[in-house]
Formats: sequence, C-alpha cells, structure tokens
Amino acid sequence: HWVDDEREMEVVVSQGFTPLKPGAITAEGRVHGLLETPADLGKIGTLVFGGFRKCAYEFQKFHSDTERLMAIILEREARRWFRPLRGQLNIWYRQGVHEAEYVPDFVAATAECHWLIETKRASDVASDEVQAKAAAGTTWCNHASNYSVRHGGLPWRYLLVPHTAVQVSATLGGLAANHRW
Repeated sequence: HWVDDEREMEVVVSQGFTPLKPGAITAEGRVHGLLETPADLGKIGTLVFGGFRKCAYEFQKFHSDTERLMAIILEREARRWFRPLRGQLNIWYRQGVHEAEYVPDFVAATAECHWLIETKRASDVASDEVQAKAAAGTTWCNHASNYSVRHGGLPWRYLLVPHTAVQVSATLGGLAANHRW
C-alpha cells in the first residue's frame, strides 16, 4: 500500500524569472475598450478587449464581467498586470486524487507587492475546488515571496475576491483588506 500525503511537498525553485509566453489572442474585427460594458454579458468570453496602458499584453479576453471590472481596477492601480496563460506559473492543486494546473485570473504588480488574484462567484468561494486552488496559490506566493525577498524583490500575496465585491469604485487595497485568503 502507498499513501500520498498531500500536505507534504518538496519545493524546488529553479529560477526566479520566467519570460511571458506570447499572447494567443489576435484581434480581427472589433476590439472593445475596457470601460465598455458589453450589451450581452453572456457573450463576454467571445469579445476581445484592448487599449490597455498597464497590461503586459495588447489584447485580453475575459470569462466574466467581474474579470473585466477587476481589470479596470488593475489598470487604475497596478504598475503592470496580465492574465496568465497555461504553463506560465506552474501552480498545481490537488482535489482528492486529481491533480490539475491552477491558472489564476490575474497577476499584478504594485509598488508594495506582487499579486495573484482570483475572482469567483460568491456562492463558489467556499467550494472544495476553489479552496484547493486558493491553498495552492497561497503556498506558491509564500515560496515566491521567500525567494523574491531574499533576492531584493517584493513579496507575493494571494487574493480571492467574490464577484459581489468587484466594483469599478473598489480599490485593490480595500479588496485585499477584506478578502485576502
């Protein structure tokens, strides 16, 4: 018999910097502005947004209007932000016997720290899957912080925000004060 204790894992930091993967989004047709609320929010995932000042990529897509609203906050308050692609951060989470890659909604840099940010429907925040992802993201941030601070960089923080808190008038500091995981 073999028992896999998911509480114990070996952490190996093999590098302190990974270049951004090339963006997979191209714009053929209409590019929407970030402040433009789509008429049909159910089709937001099919729309391409652009015109960013602080995003690391020229174009972005969002799965929900909550993500678009968070991008507005990050455009206003972050030094730089982006939506990571699969394989970019190499964060893995376990739910039962299944292991999967976790790709947070946003990575953002501010003057004080770097953020991994996840927005979720309020009713899903307490789900086992979301909590497993949050635990993996927090663990990743702790290891990234240890490495970064040791080499003169900024710490990393994890933020899990319910959709009800993501409003255009919200601040990153206010969200962090009330919803940091």
